[in-house]
Amino acid sequence: NIDIADNEINCEVEMTDNNDADEEQNVPDLKVIEKRVLYMLLKLQVIYNVSEMAVDFVAKSLSDILNAVQTSNIDVGLVGNVIRKFGSSYRRTQKATEYFQYVQPVHKQYETINQKQKKKIVKYSYVPFLLSLKAFLALPEVQDDLNRPTLQFNSKKIKDITDGKFARNHPRFNDPTFLKIELNSDDLAISNPVSHRCHTTFFFYWSLLNLSREHRSKQTGMQ
Repeated sequence: NIDIADNEINCEVEMTDNNDADEEQNVPDLKVIEKRVLYMLLKLQVIYNVSEMAVDFVAKSLSDILNAVQTSNIDVGLVGNVIRKFGSSYRRTQKATEYFQYVQPVHKQYETINQKQKKKIVKYSYVPFLLSLKAFLALPEVQDDLNRPTLQFNSKKIKDITDGKFARNHPRFNDPTFLKIELNSDDLAISNPVSHRCHTTFFFYWSLLNLSREHRSKQTGMQ
C-alpha cells in the first residue's frame, strides 16, 4: 500500500511539473500574441487615426471571435484564412451583400464645360433607391416601428412633423399604410489650406417618416 501511494504521489508530482513546464513554455508565445494584437490596435489609432471607441470595439470583437472559435472547436487555421480574405474590399462587399443585404453604390461620371470653358469630368455615385428601401424595410427594428400603435395627437404639444396640420389632415399622409419618404439635400465644401482649392460635394439623402421620432433623428435613420 505504501509503494502504491508513493507511486501515485510521484505521478502527481511529475504531472504537475509537466503542466508547470507547459505553462512556462506558453507564456512567451502568449506574450508574442499579446504584442502583435497591441501593435495592431496602436497602429489603427496612431497611423490610421481610428477613434479610441473603434479600437475598443475591435479589441472586444477579436476577443469574442476567438472565444467563439474555441467554443465551437473550429480549426484556427481555417478561421485565419477566412479573416485574411477580408483584406480584399471586393471580398468584404461580396460577403456584406450575401449576409447583410448590402446595396452597393453605383458610380457614374459625365463631361461638362466649366466657367473657364475647359472640359471637366464630374463624378458621382448613388445607391439605387428601391433596393435601399427594400433592405431598410427588412430590418427588424424598422418593422417594429412600422407596427407600433399610432400616438394620440395632443394639441398642446407639437413634437414632430406628424403633429402638424398637413400630416393630420392629408388623406394619404394620415394613412399609416403609406410609406412617407422625406428627401433632403445638402452640400459640403472641403478646402485645401495649402493650395486653397475647394472641392464641393453635393448629396441627397432620404429618411422614412414612418419611423419613430427617436429613431428618425439618428444617423442610422438617414439613407
